[in-house]
Amino acid sequence: MDLHAVSTGLMQPDQFSEVITQLNGRFDAVHLREPSWRAEQSSAFFQWFLQEAFTIKLIVNKKTTGWELWKGTIHSPSDSTVERGGGMSIHSLGELSKAENEQAVYTVSGPVLPPFSAPKQVLPLHVQQHILSRASIPVIGIGGAERSTLKQFHERGYAGACFLSAVMLAPHPGEAAAEIRKERDRLCMI
Repeated sequence: MDLHAVSTGLMQPDQFSEVITQLNGRFDAVHLREPSWRAEQSSAFFQWFLQEAFTIKLIVNKKTTGWELWKGTIHSPSDSTVERGGGMSIHSLGELSKAENEQAVYTVSGPVLPPFSAPKQVLPLHVQQHILSRASIPVIGIGGAERSTLKQFHERGYAGACFLSAVMLAPHPGEAAAEIRKERDRLCMI
């Protein structure tokens, strides 16, 4: 089960850089989704990231200004097209079919559980089950992902969980990520 984190949409490059440094070696991937960044900020960040030679994978969302400058994995919103073997957000079987037809290598789907940002929004369980039972590519769950809810993502069959507030808004993101990784490792041994 992969562990992903996504930026808040309100982070400055120095904040995001610090969090990535703490997540490296603990999480599998981090998603950059910062629409307020200027293209120059994104470019400078990409250069810094590559120089650091992190083991964590950087996935850049098309909502980030300057995403076209990133030569790695690109994440596309469901109303866009998949870029060079990247991934796509999905919320329905139709969007799953679109992602697979466009040769996405993974999808992010949710909200799996009520997220901190919108506690009344959740993808109905029957829709989640249909997506997971029909997907031919990994489905990463997002929404409500915390250390205490990771078991639900695992039991439902998600290939991974994507964390936002539980990591990005934690007082000590590296410590939070380490605890989540321990829980993931424990669940995967059961």
